[in-house]
Amino acid sequence: MIRAYLLKRFTSVSDLPLLGQSRSKKIEGTAVICGGSISGLLAARVCSDHFTHVVLIDPELSEVERTKPSTRIAQYDSLHGYLTFVLDGLRRLWPEFDVELRKIGGYVASGDVKPFFGGTLLPAPFEEYEAKAQKLPETMFVRRPKLENLLRKLLLGTPSNVRTLVGSVRGVHVQENFGARVDTVILRGHNGEELTINDPTLVVDCSGDSQAGFRWLKKSGYTMPQDVRREYDQKLYYVTVTFTVDKQLAETLPIPGGYENAGWIYTFVPDYNLGNAGFVLGKMDNDTMQLCCGGWGDVALPLEADEIETYVRSCRGREPAPEWIVDILNRLIKDGSPTFKPLKIRPCSYIRYQDVPNMPSNFIALGDSFLQLNPIYAQGCSKAMMGAITLNALLTQVTPVVSCGKDALPDDFSHKYFSHVGDHGDALWESTKTFDYGFSSTRPVAGETLQTGSFARWYLDMFIEAALKDRKCASAMWHVRMLLAPPTDMFAPSILWKVASNALWSKISRVQY
Repeated sequence: MIRAYLLKRFTSVSDLPLLGQSRSKKIEGTAVICGGSISGLLAARVCSDHFTHVVLIDPELSEVERTKPSTRIAQYDSLHGYLTFVLDGLRRLWPEFDVELRKIGGYVASGDVKPFFGGTLLPAPFEEYEAKAQKLPETMFVRRPKLENLLRKLLLGTPSNVRTLVGSVRGVHVQENFGARVDTVILRGHNGEELTINDPTLVVDCSGDSQAGFRWLKKSGYTMPQDVRREYDQKLYYVTVTFTVDKQLAETLPIPGGYENAGWIYTFVPDYNLGNAGFVLGKMDNDTMQLCCGGWGDVALPLEADEIETYVRSCRGREPAPEWIVDILNRLIKDGSPTFKPLKIRPCSYIRYQDVPNMPSNFIALGDSFLQLNPIYAQGCSKAMMGAITLNALLTQVTPVVSCGKDALPDDFSHKYFSHVGDHGDALWESTKTFDYGFSSTRPVAGETLQTGSFARWYLDMFIEAALKDRKCASAMWHVRMLLAPPTDMFAPSILWKVASNALWSKISRVQY
């Protein structure tokens, strides 16, 4: 019973089955989605099951599918990984998703990211699932531009109650006479004209890492607590290298299991006690492969083909990258026409709307618009999906109230939403911040030092050491990492015993040696 509570509090697993189920009687009103990237598309799809009208606003929505790269999304062409429950959610929202994914060249495979911690593999729990006659949960392999275009097509390519408006939201007006709520959304149309949407039933900020909703509320006269927005700079830099793999090249690559069965091939996870650089290699859609090289602070990223091998060999851990990985990369460099996309990642930030008193009852934020994490953990689309799942669960349970003769959301709707996603956000924020603080180049949150979370880092080190040797610990870490289990699973009594025993024996072994 306690674990069921923790599972519901810290993950979205228990609410996943509710996705894709339309209300028998929809709420009479308009949901306004401010931003048309992945979080906005998910929010619009969820709201289409609950409201009679949905308006999706974005300056780049003049056509259903993009024909040009986005100019507003920094990581648009960078490598993207997706946790397994993201695929699960997309399948529930669009039952035809797998078929459509294959049509654009994407595919699904096991959710094993093949993480090598300092050069040592932490195995995924294949045997645990095989014992239950199940497969390890799957993930998808598709580049961000392809995925976003697919979601746009699925949402907007057929007639529905979702309509688009090409423009940019510039602000909101909040009335506070009888409980705070957004009563007007102000936007600029694609021709520069000012437009307004009056009496929105729900306003969803999906503005991404600009976190524009925070500015809209402050501009409307809302007073925010001084420390409601927290920020630290992990000083992360990375470069995505994309290779084109034709049939002849594919046949020469020494990938374990073969090219056709490949998904994630190798992930070198840096150990902050040893080094600050890592890399990940995976097969993507349409016979492409991507290598992402990144690190914290002063790291010499490969920006040309002849620098890749040097970089990979320079990544420090217990063990160096294996020669078969270097062999694969050298073949890709030679015949795969590599292209490079370097990027400096924005600081991480967390707007704790759950701490803001008297939030507008019909305003929520989703994904990066309130929680921006280190993208190296592949939690960007995951945050968006978690927010969509939480929104859907609350809308499924809500009974609209009548205000001025119209359907309205209850006064506590926004508070409930931010309380739920705040539980998720707190766990994600603290876990990623704890790891990032292990690197001396990180600039911490105001009022904190890099010693903040030192005990949690120590325990994480001990846990990883145990997980590299014990399958039960490895399974706990895999499930927590995939957001399929609460982080408290890593502190279960049986796990604590294994971690403590491993730490003790390691210490005895060092003393004897």
